Amino acid sequence: MDTTRNTVLEAWMTEHGYSSNSSAEAVNRAIGRLTGRPGGLDGSSVRAWKAGRVT
Repeated sequence: MDTTRNTVLEAWMTEHGYSSNSSAEAVNRAIGRLTGRPGGLDGSSVRAWKAGRVT
């Protein structure tokens, strides 16, 4: 499977000072606010987004 790095996400994270783990925590909080249930993402999920393994 061909993958394309998500350079836009990487740049945004760098600009705003987010690591993969802190991004996952922020997304999990947002999921919790929207759904009432905690999100289950971790740093490896965000790294997969950055690497283009998740479309």
